[in-house]
Amino acid sequence: MYKKGLLTLVCLAIMVCMANIGFAKDAAPVKRCPCKKIFEQTLNLSPQQVELADANRKEEGQNLKPINAKIIANNKKILEIKESNLSEDKKTAQIQKLKDKNAALNEQKSEVKVKYNSNFESYLSDEQKQTLEKMREDKKAGKSCCPCGKNRYY
Repeated sequence: MYKKGLLTLVCLAIMVCMANIGFAKDAAPVKRCPCKKIFEQTLNLSPQQVELADANRKEEGQNLKPINAKIIANNKKILEIKESNLSEDKKTAQIQKLKDKNAALNEQKSEVKVKYNSNFESYLSDEQKQTLEKMREDKKAGKSCCPCGKNRYY
């Protein structure tokens, strides 16, 4: 009886160890998109320009964070209103108010982005500005210099 219990515990311990090893192999590091590196290489940015761009982007993100949070909160409210038991007229009115607020927030968001884009462009050479303009035109045409296709940096 004692041997069976011991043997069962040993087998159980081995199975648990093997399961942990199996999960450890599956936990591969997350691969990040090379957008930033491709952007820097395409524009041929100097190390100083990269530092300025990073600082500019970080500051832009901090300024956009509260605006984005308000937009997300308004979108959640819209979903709650759609699922509520209010009359259709009241739903439509409240949803339209929130959509108007979101439109104003999106306008504010685009103003912030324009400000930081012009700040970024201020420390680019004329050649780099032309390359950036070409990249933006390609983006409008649906082309991307990055394999992910998201064009996050311009």
